Amino acid sequence: MAYTSSTWVIHQDWDKASVTFEITDFAAAAAANKMGKPIVSKPFTIGTSRFTIRVYPSGENADAENQISVFLTNSDDHKVAVSCDIMVGGKKNSFASDREITGENSRGWRKFMERKDVGPNLTLVADITLKKEELTEVDRGVVDKNYLKEMVADMKEDMKTEMKKEMNVQLTRVKTEMNAEIAKTRQPIKIPECPICQTLKNFTSYLILGFWI
Repeated sequence: MAYTSSTWVIHQDWDKASVTFEITDFAAAAAANKMGKPIVSKPFTIGTSRFTIRVYPSGENADAENQISVFLTNSDDHKVAVSCDIMVGGKKNSFASDREITGENSRGWRKFMERKDVGPNLTLVADITLKKEELTEVDRGVVDKNYLKEMVADMKEDMKTEMKKEMNVQLTRVKTEMNAEIAKTRQPIKIPECPICQTLKNFTSYLILGFWI
């Protein structure tokens, strides 16, 4: 049976997250990932910085034989400072407060715990707090806020324009329908001639004709 891995994240605040990294059938994972080969979590973000967790089921190097190695990796190119508690089963290790991790580098333990103590499946829980992150360009948070403000303003203008167009279309349609109804009422009405009127008209014509004769 092949092993599987999955990553779960709960963001407790913008600068805090609890990450769970699970590896099923850990014996198969260790057999498939020899010394120096890690199993890497899905990337996750805290603040504006990206991280991954690396687990070496057979140890990172020869010094960690029969151990598992665990590292938190800064996946960005700027420096960050974090505090971190990592627990596997009953084994817990912690970073010193404000431990700095440079860009594309990791902090952790080559000898986190003995491999035989892991059990059938590995469940790693990391509680991470971002203390600070290096600013190498314009603050991305401010840029994002300004971009959102501009985008919302543009959307409002577009909505106003579309609403005006739609209102003009509806007004034109209503005017056309009203004019058509008014035009109908202005057409002459043909009143049918009654029989008595026709008889009187014929009689009057007869009298006039008789008078001239």
